[in-house]
Formats: sequence, structure tokens, C-alpha cells
Amino acid sequence: MTVKKCSIYDRLQYNLIPTDFSRETGEVDLSFIIVSYNSSENIKQCIRSLIDHVHDHGRQLEYEIIVVDNASSDDSVSVIETELPQVVLIKNDENRGYSAALNQGIAASTGLFVVAMNNDIEISSNIFESMLRIMKADSGIGILGCNLINPDGSPQKSSFRFPSLIGRIAILTSLNRLYQNRTPFTERPDGTNPIEVDCAKGALLLIRRDALDRVGVFDEHYFMYHEEMDLCYRFKQDGWKVCIDQSSKAIHHGQHAEDAANRFVFLERNKSLLYFHKKHYSRRNLTALIFINLFFFYLKICLIYCTFRHRKQSTIADVYKKVIESNLVYLKQSDGFR
Repeated sequence: MTVKKCSIYDRLQYNLIPTDFSRETGEVDLSFIIVSYNSSENIKQCIRSLIDHVHDHGRQLEYEIIVVDNASSDDSVSVIETELPQVVLIKNDENRGYSAALNQGIAASTGLFVVAMNNDIEISSNIFESMLRIMKADSGIGILGCNLINPDGSPQKSSFRFPSLIGRIAILTSLNRLYQNRTPFTERPDGTNPIEVDCAKGALLLIRRDALDRVGVFDEHYFMYHEEMDLCYRFKQDGWKVCIDQSSKAIHHGQHAEDAANRFVFLERNKSLLYFHKKHYSRRNLTALIFINLFFFYLKICLIYCTFRHRKQSTIADVYKKVIESNLVYLKQSDGFR
């Protein structure tokens, strides 16, 4: 088994094209890049599903599986080393974040197409045969996702619109829940396939290498969350299409909703959203977002205390206060992008 240890790694910036690959690209059809962090059971299930199902009817697809472990404290590394000898393993000495780990895998990969996927994805059929056929038939598609399902077969949301102020108000007032569950699949009744979207959910993304070389890799300012939104936005800006193959489905075992009860997820999502607006939108838009956030989170804290629920929901109130603090920091910054 090939083991690559990357304790020291030259950081790839979001606006640079990754040209210093360790091997010549095009050696294989697909490069699967999977980030691992304390997820030994998920990673084992994910990789075995790839090994069992990734093939072509006429020939065996040439592929490689690269796992980047972000300093797991469980047995993830030992499981890969002992049970999954087909895998190229990159071991970090610290948790460098999801985007940075994906970039490490991309830099070590050789495929004509890159598959960035979560370690809690499982496939039950060879969806990549259909997805590759679509990518090869339309050279304008830079990123292709698939429809995601829960283990019980029920649908998950597989694509998103780019962030907007109206959308933010809908989320903070829970109005988005009125329509969120009506069309969880990205599909159309006329059978159109693939379907162009703003952003495909980052749990599984098939990315064209040529496009990635031109646009650049994942922005490492995103520790977790919204990194796929940023990549899709930049692909769109460069003229590439982002699509969903509605005929392909993959099981996604985990979903992290934006819920204040999950402190880490809630704070990281809000921090990443602020950075996205700062990077891609105007300063006026960022300021408006901050004031929207401040208004609604102060209101939520007041409601907690006014309804005498502060004892039961003090932890949630503390999370809201942390979000307010991060928004105030952005408001005070004077070194915006524009």
C-alpha cells in the first residue's frame, strides 16, 4: 500500500491554479478524494461501496481512492492501513479543515475527473457510469452532482441557490421550511437530465480536472461548510455549468442541519456564510447581511429570556451570542474585498 505522510504541506490558495501535481494527470479516469476525521466505520463502508460498484460494463474503470485523514484520534488510519490496501493515505498531524484536506488529495491525484465526496456516502450501484457519460457528452459541465437519499430511501436536498438576503431572512424566520420539503430532489417532471443548478451539494461532486485547473481549487478559508458553494460560484463566474444527474442516487448517512443545538455546525456555517458574502458580494450586501443577523439573533435571545426559557435554553442563547460576536467583528473590519 502506498502511504503518503504530509506533515508539511504547501497551502493551495483559492485563487491559484494547482499545477504542481506529484504525478502526471490523466493516468486514471476517476480520482476519489475522501476526507476522514474520526470516522472509521463510515470510511470503511464508503470505500467498500466504491470498490464493489465502480466499474464499466465494457471494462473496469481506472480509478484511485485517496483518503486524507485530518489527525483522527480513533482507529480510522489503522483501519485503512490494514483493511483497505487499495487506498492512497495522506496523514495530517493536525485537523486542517475540510477544504484544505480536499486540496491535498487533489494535488496528489491523477484522474481526468475528480470526485470530492464525504466519508458518509455509500453507493449501491455504479452511478459514475452515468455521470461520466454526461460529463463527456457536454464539455461545458464543470461540476456534476447527484440526487442524495437517506438510508431509508427518502430524499435529501441535493442542490441549493446561491445565498441572498431574502433567503437569509427566510432561514432566520423559518419560512424556508414551508417549501423546503416539497421538492427535496432536484428534478423536473419533463425528464430533463441533467439539470443545471446554482450549487450542487458537496457530499458528492464529480469535477472536471480541466475546469478545476482553470478556476482553482477549494478556498481554504472555509474550514467547513459552504466550500462547495464557493467553488460552484467561481465555476459559474468562469462560464462552466453546474448540474445534477437526476438519474443517479447516492446514500448520504449524515446531515448537519443549521441548528443552534449543534454548536460547532451552527457557528461554522454562520462564519462561512459571512466570508462568502464578503468575498463575492458588495460591501453594502455584507453590511445588510450583518444587520439582518444582528436583528434576528438579538430578537431570538430576547424571546428566550422574555418567555422565561433561559434556564432550559441558556446554551442556545450562548450560541446566538457567539454568532453576534462574529458578525460584529466583520462589521468592524475595514479590509474587505471591495
